[in-house]
Amino acid sequence: MTDIKSWSTTASQNIDAVPNGFPEGMAPSGVNDAAREVMAAVRRQWNDAQWFDYGDGGKAGTYAFVSANQFKVVSSPAMDVTGEYHIGRRVKVTASTPGTIYGTITASSFSSPDTTVTVAFDTGALANEALVVQLSAQRADNQGTPGTITVDDGIETAPSIRFRGDTDTGRFFPAADTIAESTGGLERERLDSTQKTFSVPVEVPDGSETEPSIHGSDVDTGWFWSLGRSSFASSGVETFSVSGAAVTTFNNRVAGERASTSFSTGQTLTLSLTLVDDASYLLTAQESIAGNSGNPGLYLIYRRGTDDNVISIVAAPGLSVVINGSDQVAIQNTSGANRTIIAALLRLT
Repeated sequence: MTDIKSWSTTASQNIDAVPNGFPEGMAPSGVNDAAREVMAAVRRQWNDAQWFDYGDGGKAGTYAFVSANQFKVVSSPAMDVTGEYHIGRRVKVTASTPGTIYGTITASSFSSPDTTVTVAFDTGALANEALVVQLSAQRADNQGTPGTITVDDGIETAPSIRFRGDTDTGRFFPAADTIAESTGGLERERLDSTQKTFSVPVEVPDGSETEPSIHGSDVDTGWFWSLGRSSFASSGVETFSVSGAAVTTFNNRVAGERASTSFSTGQTLTLSLTLVDDASYLLTAQESIAGNSGNPGLYLIYRRGTDDNVISIVAAPGLSVVINGSDQVAIQNTSGANRTIIAALLRLT
């Protein structure tokens, strides 16, 4: 007997010869045979209930090859079945060449009397041969599944949301208002209402001084990485960078701004400052002591003229200075303590 695909939703049309139907005037022995076939067909359907051979929804309906990713539902009489073969619904196709393949419907159109269906297959493709097409019992609009899915909390070694082939990797819920993720049975990331923490390194793009990879709402101010160094940019301009364990570079390119940073014993700090004409940026010895909270650093004041002479230097013990040019100064910290450096480059008139 044919399966339920060939049965009609109109009872009076199920009159094929025994055992495929129940014709009028059939012999009593035929009733037994046909009933047993019905039972067998229903059992076969339920053995793989997530897929069903819909055909055209009536007693007729066959499938015809169109292209590697298209088939046609052939109907007689004409039947528009685009509502069942709708975009997003999963299909299962069985044929000699590809075997059994699966895909998702991407287009469905009716041109009397047939419906043409386009599928994006996960793997494989159709060939010009006999096809058996089955639709997923679940529609793309997911009406058979509740809008909210509840799962167990899980633990890091057995997360409640995980992959079939990797059962100790996924997402679990260790506490109220907390989500965590694990790989290899170990927690790697946790998010609660106050913070997000990681137990593994976090890799970000290198970024640039105009588009730092770590930033706040000010997208051109933050950290970026280039040429083996970590740098900080302000308003799209590199202002501070660290390379290796001993060398720190500070570049203040913003006119009128004091450059301020700290560096530890043994480090060399290079200041590259932008000339400003504002005499209020003149730093005094008294300010140097107050600004460093008892650990005064080095303060540089330039006179930018024909000879670019330094006219004033206020320094603390343990700091040596080398003038590298008209706007660069290298400072070596040998003091045995961390130092804070504030400097300004001025033209005094």
